Amino acid sequence: MTEMASVAQILRSRFRGCLAAAVAGDCIGAEFEGRCRPVDKILGYVEHVNKQRGREVEFTDDTAMARSVASSLIECKGFDARDMATRFAKEYKRESGRGYGGNVITVFYRLLDEGLQDVFEPAREQFDGRGSYGNGGAMRVAPVALYAYGNVEKVQDVAKQTAMITHFNREGYNGAILEALAVHLALQQSKDENLNVVKFVDNLLEKMRIVEVNDAGSSQSEGQAVGQSEDNKTGQSEGTEGDQSEEEKGSKEAASSKEASLPDQPYCAKLEIMKEFLQREKVSRQEVQDQLGNDIKALNSVPAAIFSFLHCTRSVDDIPTDNALERTIIYAISLGGDTDTIATMAGAIAGAYYGIEYVPPPWMKACEGANDAVRFADQLYCLATGETIEKDNGDEDSEDAQNKGDGAKPSTTE
Repeated sequence: MTEMASVAQILRSRFRGCLAAAVAGDCIGAEFEGRCRPVDKILGYVEHVNKQRGREVEFTDDTAMARSVASSLIECKGFDARDMATRFAKEYKRESGRGYGGNVITVFYRLLDEGLQDVFEPAREQFDGRGSYGNGGAMRVAPVALYAYGNVEKVQDVAKQTAMITHFNREGYNGAILEALAVHLALQQSKDENLNVVKFVDNLLEKMRIVEVNDAGSSQSEGQAVGQSEDNKTGQSEGTEGDQSEEEKGSKEAASSKEASLPDQPYCAKLEIMKEFLQREKVSRQEVQDQLGNDIKALNSVPAAIFSFLHCTRSVDDIPTDNALERTIIYAISLGGDTDTIATMAGAIAGAYYGIEYVPPPWMKACEGANDAVRFADQLYCLATGETIEKDNGDEDSEDAQNKGDGAKPSTTE
């Protein structure tokens, strides 16, 4: 195998790993949504998933919408706002029981109106014109980072546009930009040496400072709190202030001060907190919940997902696995709250870094849509690189699983 062929094979593996791990995070994380559970309970459930025989662990709206993003990019060979918006709405109409939130459903119904001229209008008018700042744009953005692999500016632009179809508040679409940048950056990293996690955050900070500074003057301020009404999710940590140590309380106050010092750069403030966490020997889950978040706001979930990936590049005491991708998803779920979304976003980043080989084979068999994810990834790889892929046994296995399982071909959600 030539060096060029080897590089291509590695990149293809990373594309596949990104989307397959995102599906796994969603499927496994959904079991614990809205709850904080001890790690041993999560490990027990993972063991249960590993033993599944013939019964799929179902995906949620997170994966359903990511599939629509991927299929639209593939079919249109790029971003087409109307096509993607229509796919979102038709996918909801086809399978409405995937856990969609109450308010986004109103957007879908308006998107189905053939007389609608501007597909961004329904989202723009939500919450008295302030838009939603939930994490729905970020949870589905991974295919964008693959499609625009060769152009980071395009990653940012398309991530924003895809998010604004349903989430028009700047915290909503900037969360999608940050998640897409994290996936894109993970794809670029060499695995020949240990990942410099602080440098990884610095790279994100450099880009998000520009994004948030440019956006502050032209975007709306934070809109109406979305809470349960936005996505019909609680996403709340069950920890209480009374359970915190003095160190944790002091750290939380420091974090609040950091956020207050960057009022127009909330994601940069979170990234600064993340840097501080990553340079410490130990960080409690309570601190991560309190300062990075674990709920359905993009600002309180995208940073938690990125931290989960970076934190789990090294061993975690109570998660006894040598597989860093598996460790990432389990840790993300252990943060509680909006577990499926945090785990799907963390999984996408981890999969983009480690590759498909790190996604446990039992997860590929048990998680609904995992084999579809591989085929979507291959199609996006061809679109991004201009290369063609010869069918191999892995493709045949994926196709067989598709024909027996999910029904519709993965290149369309209609």
